[in-house]
Amino acid sequence: MTFVFLQGSRETLASRLTSRKGHFMPLALLDSQLATLELPSVERDVVTIEIYQSLERIVSLAMTSLASMAVRQKTQSN
Repeated sequence: MTFVFLQGSRETLASRLTSRKGHFMPLALLDSQLATLELPSVERDVVTIEIYQSLERIVSLAMTSLASMAVRQKTQSN
């Protein structure tokens, strides 16, 4: 199993939260969520992508990275 971790600065996250209407998570919870977030720094099988980019670029990077990881995993298992 591989995870895609979308990483962003507090400022980017806050901006996106405030632009959402009717979203379940209020901006007031952002700091506590970031304080308890455990970054996937030592885990294998994690693709980390910065979210300051366009949605199209994020999806493209995720798909390319996941395909590359799948090829590597397949090669290692043979």
